[in-house]
Amino acid sequence: MIPPPDAYTHGAEIPSARETSAGPIPVGGIPAWLPALLATLSEAVVITDEAGDVILLNRAATELSGWARHEAIGHPIAEILEVHGHAPEPGKSCGLEHCDQCRPFSPSPTERVLIRRGGHRLKVEATCTPVADDRGVVSARVIVLRDLSERVQRLEEIGQLNLQLTRRVRQLQTVLDTAPVGILVAEDSECLSVTCNRAMAEMLGIEPGEDVVRAYERAEVPPFRIFRHGIEVDPPGAPLLRAAREEGDVLGEIYQVVRADGSCLSTLLNAMPVRDEAGTPQGVVGVVVDITALQEAKDALALANRRKDEFLAMLGHELRNPLGAIASAAGLLRASLDPADREWATDVLDRQTNHLTRLVDDLLDASRLTLGKVSLQRTEVDVVECVMKAAQAVRPLVEERGQTLEVIAPPRPSPVFADPVRLEQVIVNLLSNASKFTPERGKIRLHGGAVGRDIVISIRDNGVGIPPDRIDAMFELFAQGERTLARSDGGLGIGLTLAKTLIEMHGGGLDARSDGPGQGSEFTVRLPGLDRTEF
Repeated sequence: MIPPPDAYTHGAEIPSARETSAGPIPVGGIPAWLPALLATLSEAVVITDEAGDVILLNRAATELSGWARHEAIGHPIAEILEVHGHAPEPGKSCGLEHCDQCRPFSPSPTERVLIRRGGHRLKVEATCTPVADDRGVVSARVIVLRDLSERVQRLEEIGQLNLQLTRRVRQLQTVLDTAPVGILVAEDSECLSVTCNRAMAEMLGIEPGEDVVRAYERAEVPPFRIFRHGIEVDPPGAPLLRAAREEGDVLGEIYQVVRADGSCLSTLLNAMPVRDEAGTPQGVVGVVVDITALQEAKDALALANRRKDEFLAMLGHELRNPLGAIASAAGLLRASLDPADREWATDVLDRQTNHLTRLVDDLLDASRLTLGKVSLQRTEVDVVECVMKAAQAVRPLVEERGQTLEVIAPPRPSPVFADPVRLEQVIVNLLSNASKFTPERGKIRLHGGAVGRDIVISIRDNGVGIPPDRIDAMFELFAQGERTLARSDGGLGIGLTLAKTLIEMHGGGLDARSDGPGQGSEFTVRLPGLDRTEF
């Protein structure tokens, strides 16, 4: 007969679960305090005799296995603890009686699957320690099981969190790579290593994913250089380092990035330190915006505003001169009856009225150009005839300045498909422009005719010339040559723009050439001809 479990707490020997006709077979003395000690453990502890029958188990073991103490004691361990090394298979359970073959338990902690009473599966960590005497004879085994369910659940939760974190990292990396702004990240307060996103790599002219500091330091020719207010920033990471060391806010600072290919970008930088829990800077993050287009638009707007102011000033000056002459002529008409005086006044009125009319026509044409309302009435036109009419129209202005106008035109017609009024207007504008910027007794040459399949008209003068860097700008609206308000022959800066636009509307082109200031200039009109008239 097996003594009740309570007997083990009073110093009695723990008997074997096996009985003979004479009674229990003692296994040996076990301290009376052992069951009480086992009851305090959170791990499940089962002790078997040498045959593998349960002789002692604590409360944690009964809860883990689903067997009550009085039900378990005396039964083989394989019935109480059905343990498998892998997922359980029918007929493959193993117990201590087969320990040498399949080793469901091991002296070292090993993960196993425990089938609880009722069929519920649990992951456990199991160890089996044999108890042997001095001769090495095993008289008992101590099996310890630790429930891994909570740990498995936590590991699964950690796995889910890792998956979510990985997904978030990928999402963040995608955001960084697709962001239209450059992003710099230094993970140390000395900015020894700086990574960047794709947009920033493109701004600096380095490969995506390349460390910015290493790319700069290892290259024989730096892939980029950083400037502020025209002074090179050395090292290039100085603004980030200043933010990391809290030496001042880096907010809204403008830098120029000059890449190895010579291209230049204007950028706007904001940088702030990354702090740890104690508030100590551990790195820095910088955001860079390419404001090149914005800066160019700002410069263009400032230039347009300046040209507008200059235009208004010149317009007032251009209007004041003829109005002054008209007022003088009108006063003379009222005060004098002398035929000579009246004839002179009439000529002044006629000439200045024509001048005002041309100014107003230029203003109206500029407005139409801006609004896209200029239209052409095209027909077959002889360029030679247009050249002669334009020369006749500007000859009084040329003679008034004591200049010489030489006209060279072929005897044969040079036909084009064009608007005769607009074509003559272009030639008059170019001739007037040449006269205005040619000194007295200067020379102007007008040459027109066919060259190959094209009709070419050139106006050459020996006037003030054009600086090479100003040639393209001369065709912009309201652009003018070097002049002061004291010199009223600079025009409103509309004529060249109007001439170029009208020629391009005809399918041709207008170019300017000059060897520099004081070397004169040449404007060349090229139009598609209707015939191969060579000259």
